[in-house]
Amino acid sequence: MGKNNNRWRWVALVTGSLVLSGSAVFSQTTPGATNAPAPPSAPAPAPKDTLEFLNGDLLRGTFLSYDNQSGVRWQHGSIKHVLSVNPSGLYKVRIPQTKGGKTGKATCVVRLANGDDVYGDLARLDEQSATINTWFAGPLVLAREQLRSLRVGLSRFDVVYEGPTGLDGWTVKGGQGGNVVWGGGLGVFGGNVVVQGAGRPGATGWQFRDDAFYGAGNGSIGRDFKLPPASNIEFDLAWQGYPQISLFFYTDHLEGYGGNAYVMQFSYRNIYLRRQSQSGRSSNLGNIEMPNLAGRNKSRISIRTDRENNTVALFMDETLVKQWVDNAGNETLGGGILFFLQGQQAVKISNIRITDWDGRLDDTPDTVSSAKQDLVKLANKDKVSGTVTSIRDGKLTFATGFATLEIPLERVNEIEFAADKVKTVPQPASAVRAFFADRGRLTMEIERWNDLQVVGVNPAFGRASFLPSAFAAIQFNLDKQKLDTDALSAPAGVQAQIMIDE
Repeated sequence: MGKNNNRWRWVALVTGSLVLSGSAVFSQTTPGATNAPAPPSAPAPAPKDTLEFLNGDLLRGTFLSYDNQSGVRWQHGSIKHVLSVNPSGLYKVRIPQTKGGKTGKATCVVRLANGDDVYGDLARLDEQSATINTWFAGPLVLAREQLRSLRVGLSRFDVVYEGPTGLDGWTVKGGQGGNVVWGGGLGVFGGNVVVQGAGRPGATGWQFRDDAFYGAGNGSIGRDFKLPPASNIEFDLAWQGYPQISLFFYTDHLEGYGGNAYVMQFSYRNIYLRRQSQSGRSSNLGNIEMPNLAGRNKSRISIRTDRENNTVALFMDETLVKQWVDNAGNETLGGGILFFLQGQQAVKISNIRITDWDGRLDDTPDTVSSAKQDLVKLANKDKVSGTVTSIRDGKLTFATGFATLEIPLERVNEIEFAADKVKTVPQPASAVRAFFADRGRLTMEIERWNDLQVVGVNPAFGRASFLPSAFAAIQFNLDKQKLDTDALSAPAGVQAQIMIDE
């Protein structure tokens, strides 16, 4: 901001407004006519779809369709023509789906050779293919050579919570709806984006915006979920400077600091875990040094607790960091979670997902399994190598070097298919990655995407049609990185382009 970097500059934003730095490519089109205005429509709620560009720019509006010839067709409330957006500069289209919609049955997840995950109901498997019944595409027949692994029994795990979708139901202490300031001299004040030079105002609080909680200063936000005895608490955490936040889980106190709970504290270079009681006693369960926290600004956190076995495991970005054992874990605890923020640094909490958990930590492929044989992991932790010949009528048929076995499917947790039989196919440059609204993703070439259907092509299933309501995001240009302009990670002195939709 040059010589005026010691002043505040207010950036006025209105619903559907656009902040661009010049690299996006647009044209205005209307099907069947040139320069014809879009048909008038009745007033509608503020659009929630978002275009994200590789350079960090954002555009609110309504996603209409996509194909390789026309690109992304986009409706903007302040522009009377439909926009045609060249996908070469796009990073992602976000199309949030209505909560509580149809999700169907999911008893298994198939991991494909390219890392995609497909959730559904396993119908059958043989030496050529696996058939997965889905609510979004009907029966999907997947080529056996494209299967990396298969996990079954997912119906045992219930989703406790996914969000956030707002502040309703949450207990907020230490400020609510106040000013929130974060890294790079950026802040939200009364719905406006502020670009800050030197100094910052002192007001703090918690806000909900764009499917995320933003907080700064001392305060807490918590909710009782009646957590199950074994749970997996996941969320995206972004911070400015270094984290100064604690997560209270299995807490019986939502009024800030206190109560009976496990407490995981994230600090400058360490992560601590303790169990505290309402009586004031606190048991330190240990810590782990994380020197690289000082050089990071965000992470996907997963905290997996098994109350029966008194263990707590921490995953960061899908990597196991540490597992703690609570040798005196018979204390009475609650069923809530609470984020407790200290100091003036800001945080962003998003993509919270809480589920039941089976207590297993070996979610990653077994590095010592034979490349020439399938590996079956049983519910009792045993592992058997051989060849999976079929799954039918609730039974897995498995050939070993000494016998052919029939194993009830309820005794099976996971199958890792022989690595040397998995065929990896290079993905074309035009491929996109479609993320499901609940779980999973598919990488495919899109023939057409509109409000009626999505038609895609993938080596695993050939050509298939999907319900558009199944997807929440489309990622383009898979070989390119998006410029990181997250408001909580922008370098000092760099102006990030962000959107606040009032």
